[in-house]
Amino acid sequence: MRFISQLTIEEKITLNEAHRNHPKFFVRQRAQALLWNNQGYTITQVFRLLGVKRETMSAWFDRWGSLGIVGLFDEARSGRPPRFNREERMQFKTNVDLNPHQPKEAAAKLQEETGKKASFSTFRRILKRELYSWKRCRRSLKGQRDEELFREAQKELESFREQEVEGKINMSYFDESGFSTTPCIPYAWGPIGKTRLLDSKHSKRLNILGFMNRSNDVFIYPVEHTVTSLEVVAVFDSFAANYATKFAETSIPHIIILDNASIHHSKVFKSHIDDWLKQGVKLYFLPPYSPELNLIEILWRKVKYEWLPLDAYKSYQHMKDTVLDIFANVGSKFSITFE
Repeated sequence: MRFISQLTIEEKITLNEAHRNHPKFFVRQRAQALLWNNQGYTITQVFRLLGVKRETMSAWFDRWGSLGIVGLFDEARSGRPPRFNREERMQFKTNVDLNPHQPKEAAAKLQEETGKKASFSTFRRILKRELYSWKRCRRSLKGQRDEELFREAQKELESFREQEVEGKINMSYFDESGFSTTPCIPYAWGPIGKTRLLDSKHSKRLNILGFMNRSNDVFIYPVEHTVTSLEVVAVFDSFAANYATKFAETSIPHIIILDNASIHHSKVFKSHIDDWLKQGVKLYFLPPYSPELNLIEILWRKVKYEWLPLDAYKSYQHMKDTVLDIFANVGSKFSITFE
């Protein structure tokens, strides 16, 4: 029966941190072995739990006894010289950046240029060494927008926010989104090696036209047919009519932030802007390709990827009832914390 010497508080903290967070598996494993042994597990119990040989475990304990924390790490080894030098590895990385979904093409190009052959696992190791990983891409409109207009809009929205805090204006965000039984693909916990399957069916589409402010006050208008300019006008007419009384009492305008969708610039829609202004509702159009400036986008994302349960996709009616119930409880059961 063998035990390491009693650990100091500092050593315990260091070993716990190494066991939980160190990027190298062998360091985490060795730290765990030392912690278990210090807690009273025998060397036999520890090597059986970790699935290593007794000789290996004894070597870990010897290195800890002579080197301390340094003993958790392997000594530098000469090994075989790398197949590709630093410059060639960086060239491969550059080629991958130009065409990130085709790394084999980048590997073939480097092999052709250098005359050196290697398996694709070699190229994967190069990328991992550069802290690259294979992961899903995201859609983005940033490349299409005017950055100067975007920054100007950010400043104006910050000014609106300051006025809202001071009680000089009210502010809401407007947008449209749709729901159907063709599911968004949310992340979900599940057993390793098994994939959760979502039933997917073609169905009607539930369109939601909605207003939301930073206090989680949500006003939605569900529509089960194609949204037209007349539909959006009717929604704004209703919102403005409801606000008109408050505006008459306080003279505080209500600014609606909305995007540049074509439906928001139709002749029919524009012809009503002055009428809404008389009722205290003023529109502010965001610059093109700036969805992150419209905070109601966060609401759509929360509903689709977090709040909507997986069984909501069983049928269109069930999905519709669930979506409407979620929106009815935004601000109480469901809420968003804005900075």
